[in-house]
Amino acid sequence: MILKVFLILLLLVPATIHLLSVKKHIRSNRFSADASGFILFTTMMRVLAFVLFFYTAFAVFNEFPSWWFTGFLSVILSQLVIITRWKHAKWSTVFNLVLLFFVIAGMVDLQFDKKTRVLEYALIRSSSPKKLVISEAMITDLPAPVQKWLRGSGVIGKEAVNLVRLEQEGFMRQDENNNDWKKISAVQYINVRHPAFLWSMEMEAFPGLKVKGRDQYQNGKGNMQIKALSLVNIVNESGSKTDMGSLQRFLAEICWAPSAALNKLIHWEAIDASSAKAILSYKGSEGSVVFHFNKAGDIIKCTADRYMSSSSSRLEKWEVRNTHFKMINGFRIPVASEVTWKLKNGDFTWYKFRIKAIAYNAMAQRNFSGR
Repeated sequence: MILKVFLILLLLVPATIHLLSVKKHIRSNRFSADASGFILFTTMMRVLAFVLFFYTAFAVFNEFPSWWFTGFLSVILSQLVIITRWKHAKWSTVFNLVLLFFVIAGMVDLQFDKKTRVLEYALIRSSSPKKLVISEAMITDLPAPVQKWLRGSGVIGKEAVNLVRLEQEGFMRQDENNNDWKKISAVQYINVRHPAFLWSMEMEAFPGLKVKGRDQYQNGKGNMQIKALSLVNIVNESGSKTDMGSLQRFLAEICWAPSAALNKLIHWEAIDASSAKAILSYKGSEGSVVFHFNKAGDIIKCTADRYMSSSSSRLEKWEVRNTHFKMINGFRIPVASEVTWKLKNGDFTWYKFRIKAIAYNAMAQRNFSGR
C-alpha cells in the first residue's frame, strides 16, 4: 500500500508540472494563432503527457494490470519534452528514471503472473480426470493406520480426487534468529494422478516491497523461485536435491486429497500402530515421508529427511505438524499446519498457515482464474 501511494504521487508530480507548463504558455499568449508550429507541437505533447501520467496514476490506484504500458508511454513522451528544453528541464529526467524503474518492475510483474497462469493451466490440463469410486476393497492391503485414516477422512464411496485447488494464508519467516513473521497468501494446484504441484504466493516483505514466488514440481523436476518486485531473485532453487525435496512435499500434501494414498506410484510400509512410511519413485527421483496418526486416525504430522536447499551438503529433519482438522467438501483434512526444520541447534519453524478454501476435480477446474 505504501509503495502504491508513493508511485501514484510520483506519477502526479510530472503530470502537474506538464499541466502548469501548458497553463503558463496559455497565459503568456504563446499558445495562439501566431505561435510557431514547434511551440504548438511541444505544448500538445505536454497536454498528452499530462493525460497519460494522470491516467496511469488512475490505473495504479485501481490496480489495472496494464498500467505499466501507459506509464512507459508517459515517460517516453515526457522525456522528449524535456529534451526540447534541456537547459531548464534536465533535472526532471530524475523523475523519469525512477518512474522507468517502476514501469519495468510492473511489466516484469505482469509477465511473472502470466507465466504462473500458464503453468497452472498446463497442470490442470495434465490432470487427466478419471472417474473412480473408492471402495473398502481398495484399501485392505494398506498399513492399518493408513486404512483407519482413509475411512475417517470419508473417501470410501466417493470419487477419487485427480485435481486439487487450495488457498492458503499464513505467516513466513526466513531466519530462525528473529521473529519477523511476514503475512503471505498462496494458491496451490495439485495433480494427484501424475505427481505435480504449483504453489504461487505473494508476500509484503517490507512496507511497500512485494515479494512473489512459485514452488513447482512437474515431470519429476522441482523449482522454487522467490523474487522481490518480480525482478530480483531472493531464492532460485533447482537440481536433483530440489527434485527430491519437491517429491517429498508432494507426498506430505496428499493429506488434502486422501484418495491420493491409493496412487499406484506410492508404496506403503507399515512401521507401527500409529505410523507408516510412504515411498514414491518418479521420473528418476525417490523420496519417502513418514506419516504419524493420532487415535482418531488423523495425520498429526509428517516427517522426512530433506535437503534445506540445493546447495546443502547434508539431510535435515523436516516436519509438517497439523494442528486443526475439519470436514470440507466431503473429506476430513488438516486445515492448519506448521512447517519446521529440526536442526541440531534447535527447531526452526518457518511457515504457519491455514487452508482458506479447497476444491476438487471439476470444481478445482472451474475455480481456475486464468488471469
